[in-house]
Amino acid sequence: MWSGSGNNKLINKFLKYPLLLILVVFAVIQFFSPSKNSEPTELAKILPTDMNANSEVTKILATSCFDCHSNCTNYPWYADSHPIGWWMSNHIQEGKKAINFSDFENLGLIRRRSKLESILKQIQQDKMPLSSYMKLHPESRLNEQQKRIITDWVKSLDY
Repeated sequence: MWSGSGNNKLINKFLKYPLLLILVVFAVIQFFSPSKNSEPTELAKILPTDMNANSEVTKILATSCFDCHSNCTNYPWYADSHPIGWWMSNHIQEGKKAINFSDFENLGLIRRRSKLESILKQIQQDKMPLSSYMKLHPESRLNEQQKRIITDWVKSLDY
């Protein structure tokens, strides 16, 4: 009859070598990836046409917002390393819950206005983009001119 003593010896051996155990666990988790948030969409087509987003507005939103707030994420090379990839996936899902520009056309006018006002408040208070995102993507930082462009665009909409 099989006794589990051989397994206990193996487990004890792994416990004696914590670095080896960590490496094995790290290697195994690489096979469990979350699904990617990368719908094949042209950036210019993410926002509904009735929002009149010119190329400058679209470029600012694409650089500073769309990775977390659309169905079109541009993943960095380290996104396939876990647990970093899991953290990023969760972060993107949370961002899309707050606002998803790819689904903006499905919102009613009052809901759109509410979301847009929230966007203005977040950028005016320098809460968006997140500082953790800007550390890895310094080009996403909004300068005063870009904030003004987004503010003027939102205020020009008839919602």
